[in-house]
Amino acid sequence: MDKSRKAYPVQVAENLIAQLKQGTAPWQKPWQPGDPFLSFPHNPTTKKRYRGINALYLMSQGYQDPRWLTYKQAAGQGAQVRKGEKSTLIQYWKFTDERIKKDEHGKPVLNNDGKPVKEQFKLERPRVFYATVFNAAQIDNLPELVIDPPSWNPIERAEAILQASGAVIQHGQYDQAFYRPKTDSIHLPHRHQFETPDRYYATTLHELGHWTGHASRLNRDLVHPFGSEGYAREELRAEIASMLLGAETGIGHDPGQHVAYVGAWIKALEEDPTEIFRAAADAEKIQEYVLGFVQQQELINQEAVRMDEIKQDIATYTANLAPDLATVAQHNIQQLQKLTEKHSSKDQNAIYLVADALKFYRNASIDNLEFEQIAADKLGLKLPADWNGRIVVEGSVVEQQDNGDSWAIAAEQLGVEPEFWAVYAQLDDQTYLWVEDFEIELHAQDAAEKLALIDAVAEKNEHEKAAKLARIDAVRIGHNPDTENRQPENTQTNIRTPKSQDSLTGNTRQYLAVPYAEKDQAKAAGARWDKAAKAWYVGKHADIRALQRWFPENAARQQQPALSPQVEFAELLRANGCVVDGNHPLMDGHKHRIKVAGDKPGQKSGFYVAHLDNHPAGYFINNRSKSEIRWKAKGYTLTDEQKAAFAAQVAIKQQERKAELHAQQQKVADAVKELLAIAPQADADHPYLQDKNARPGGLKVVPESVTGLPDNSIIKIAQDWQAVKTVREQHPDSLVFVAGDLLLPIYDVNGNIRSVQTIQPNGAKLFAAGSQKEGHFYVVDSNNQGLSALDETKVIVIAEGYATADTISSALNCPVVAAFDSGNLVPVAKLLHERYPDRVTVIAGDNDQHLESVNKINAGRQKAIEAAGLVDGVAVFPVFAPGEQVSQKLSDFNDLAHKSTLGIDAVKRQVGSVVEKALAQTKVQKLQTRVESQQPGLAGRQQQRVVVR
Repeated sequence: MDKSRKAYPVQVAENLIAQLKQGTAPWQKPWQPGDPFLSFPHNPTTKKRYRGINALYLMSQGYQDPRWLTYKQAAGQGAQVRKGEKSTLIQYWKFTDERIKKDEHGKPVLNNDGKPVKEQFKLERPRVFYATVFNAAQIDNLPELVIDPPSWNPIERAEAILQASGAVIQHGQYDQAFYRPKTDSIHLPHRHQFETPDRYYATTLHELGHWTGHASRLNRDLVHPFGSEGYAREELRAEIASMLLGAETGIGHDPGQHVAYVGAWIKALEEDPTEIFRAAADAEKIQEYVLGFVQQQELINQEAVRMDEIKQDIATYTANLAPDLATVAQHNIQQLQKLTEKHSSKDQNAIYLVADALKFYRNASIDNLEFEQIAADKLGLKLPADWNGRIVVEGSVVEQQDNGDSWAIAAEQLGVEPEFWAVYAQLDDQTYLWVEDFEIELHAQDAAEKLALIDAVAEKNEHEKAAKLARIDAVRIGHNPDTENRQPENTQTNIRTPKSQDSLTGNTRQYLAVPYAEKDQAKAAGARWDKAAKAWYVGKHADIRALQRWFPENAARQQQPALSPQVEFAELLRANGCVVDGNHPLMDGHKHRIKVAGDKPGQKSGFYVAHLDNHPAGYFINNRSKSEIRWKAKGYTLTDEQKAAFAAQVAIKQQERKAELHAQQQKVADAVKELLAIAPQADADHPYLQDKNARPGGLKVVPESVTGLPDNSIIKIAQDWQAVKTVREQHPDSLVFVAGDLLLPIYDVNGNIRSVQTIQPNGAKLFAAGSQKEGHFYVVDSNNQGLSALDETKVIVIAEGYATADTISSALNCPVVAAFDSGNLVPVAKLLHERYPDRVTVIAGDNDQHLESVNKINAGRQKAIEAAGLVDGVAVFPVFAPGEQVSQKLSDFNDLAHKSTLGIDAVKRQVGSVVEKALAQTKVQKLQTRVESQQPGLAGRQQQRVVVR
């Protein structure tokens, strides 16, 4: 076969396989320290070295000169490629492109020289390009090769890398060098056992390459037995990285220790030619990660120099201002010092450095990607270059969608306490872009203040700067009632869909398209109004013949063939990459997910909300491309008939979605039952149960395999958390569990299994995706009787987590309900109170006092009190020994029993006394009721006497 017709990866792999067999592949050659030609292929025109597979392929061509150029680049230097010389093909990927920046009117933005400003943007799909290059040895009239000796001592630099890495390196335990993933440690012979210092450091850097593969670093697959294919693949990456590091540091490279892997490398490349591409890319990542340790210190030094320059620039600028303006500028400097002094010196530097970069960007001296990279490096945040200076902090929660996906929703919109706080930046087009999430509100506010300070520092107008600094100060001290710490309603990126109050019965409703002017006629014919769906439907005793004119299919024939606002919005969605099919767009004022180009099966990266009331309008965001649009119809209005028809369509669709959700939840429940049927019983040795001193009770453990499950089961089992992502990608429509995790069944009030909670050894808890948690629970009981245990008890005790419920159950020797979290206390308490109206309800709540001091919210206490109030019950909270709760961050009765000096006896006293008191009060109330029922006039006379007094 003609080599030129073969795919590029095959050509490269065949060339390297041939050299591997001969022992001449680039990473098989020894490189001596101090060798003047210890240099990688590079382009003398661009001053950049070739990377990854291109570097290996060019090195394999056998030239000693490391310079490579294109034909045009050689000609540009006055040189000439000799006639008959053959070029070498390389490939490169383009991840960004540039375009002319335009203002809000669509006109080009010009710089100070009147030339259009260009901005960089990331390509959604990177493009591959090919180029042909020639070695300097193939070109006449090029300057002589000059290789400058390194300006550092190779041994010292290698030692600096090892010290900066923080890697655990142990000497003398073994007579061989290796990295042990289990202990995350490097093991080496004694230093004196190596022939030379450079051999020691070359070997250590090789093992440091393996060390980078740990899950907490570059996360490569390291766990393979010696001699296996996976082991050889990792060695290939480490060996190429050793060559790269040896050349970069000048320490050299000794490949003699890895001859044993040659056969496995050849086999891997023959089976998959692209393996060498992946190995080379991973090797580059290893080198960048390792060198990053010393480069970080160099960046810190450069940062200090730049900070001195900025301070000098500010002083010079202020000195040259007019007296009045200089006074304002001097006041701003003092105000800045006051506002930044609470921040660390590192954060202070970051504020000035990012503000400096923002000035450069706004002056078109750097492009948008360069600014965003600087912001990411200094702040750790994704700050967009076209940010207009406005920042919003919004308390948010994660809401599970019907398809198992999760969305961040404004907590205020749902009327719940925030789970985390999101920071948004407003762009020049008035839309908002997510910046970062924070678990603690104070941290989110600190981040918002830093960004506000950056905007103020970057402001050129001193009067505007003074106003911005004053606003920051006002927000900080809380004297500004209209701060920007709350996101306006029209900037929310997600809008919650109201849940219908109708229960899911087997009956479906026939919705009608009734215009407002005809509602009385429809009502007289038996139509009824659905408040949740906001549409008319056929009532139980309706006159079907009279209502037929309002059936959606009949009403549609009286209308125009298309609804203009719908068509317009659909075109907008298509223009922004959406796949508009099925019933989209649904213009019902609710949130909807939609597929976009590039989505995988099951993915829906688009989100929109649209309505037809008054002037039809909507909002759309493509979470893949980050494009965000607020839309208003071009003046179209709908007739009452059109609105009624559409309302009926929406109601029907909502009913269908409700049925689909119920079917999905039932599907998950059935799958969970099958999993629990084959899962082994948990024992007390599980790390979580040991940590919490909890009994295994009715808990089970995720089995090692799916053996015993039906062939069509949606349950999949990963062996560890590292494998979960791969399993989910392979089975996107399945429920993925991790072997060894605890399984806590979740029941409804009728005793049916509806879901399961998994508990990891570290205590992390998750619910089965697509299931329903609200109103469901688990009963902890010594005899594992489940719901039936509540039939025999006089008091129903409800706690949050399993461990807390188990502690109370053990202390009081009674069943206790686990509601899983504070948000589920209210629905569980209400449902159980409806089932057992004559029982006393005690809510054993969590008291998160340590969180209240930071977040100003104690959700556990608030929800417990609310739940108790709704069912005429009582709430009880743990009381710890003085000084224990805040210092040790204790919150629940499990903590009281096992972390407090008071111990389990305190649980018996504190909860037991509340239970006894509640039972006694109930007994008295029942007795009074019995007496009053026997003497009908007694209550009236008592009431009358009270009135007289």
